[in-house]
Amino acid sequence: ALWHWRKARRRRLAARLFDDTVAAAASPAEQVAAISALLRRAARRIEPGADTLEGEAWLGVLDRGLPQGGFAQGPGALLRDGAFRPTVDAQALEALRTLARLRFIDWMQLR
Repeated sequence: ALWHWRKARRRRLAARLFDDTVAAAASPAEQVAAISALLRRAARRIEPGADTLEGEAWLGVLDRGLPQGGFAQGPGALLRDGAFRPTVDAQALEALRTLARLRFIDWMQLR
């Protein structure tokens, strides 16, 4: 029971960290940058040096272990340049946020 409680607590804390950090970003482009920073933080937990990768290599790490992918070919592709766009589509940002939130929470629970 204690193990399940701790796991659920870690999941809630990771979700809160993700949600609060993204909500604190002032613009959609800053939200994409915040999502990227959070994913890089979580990536350090699963693979040393993964947080320093760029482009397709970075999206490949994010896709690793996902049955349908979603980062290289899907909403996660917004991470390539979304933080540098003058405007970011609200639907694309929400799709990225949903996908990235799940990946972040899963990775933050490892170890």
